[in-house]
Amino acid sequence: IELQERTTNSEKIIKNFWLVVKKVIQVPADLKMKLSDVKCDVESTTIAIAYPLNAIYELSSHQISSTQPLFAYLPLRSYGFRFILQADFEIPATRQEVLRDNMWNEWLKIEMIQLLPLAYEQF
Repeated sequence: IELQERTTNSEKIIKNFWLVVKKVIQVPADLKMKLSDVKCDVESTTIAIAYPLNAIYELSSHQISSTQPLFAYLPLRSYGFRFILQADFEIPATRQEVLRDNMWNEWLKIEMIQLLPLAYEQF
């Protein structure tokens, strides 16, 4: 994906390139039975990982790309990853982090771990 950024007081266009890998995952029946009313009817959800390609190609051997926030449709806090993870995490009203000890979030984390090698194969 190519993203272009232009500020209103400059003619300069900043281009950013990202590799985005998405996967639609089916909610297991045993998990659905344990979920709250809000999620019990959800059949599937999409998880995604996005790698900033500009950072990979522009880095010299001693530079490290910046950390990226975790996303639950909007950015949450950074967990130290150098890529973006997006999922339908359950979050508190403060939108600071994902809820801990949450069955849905634990399942999403397991699925995210399985997405990492699939995304790596795209390089």
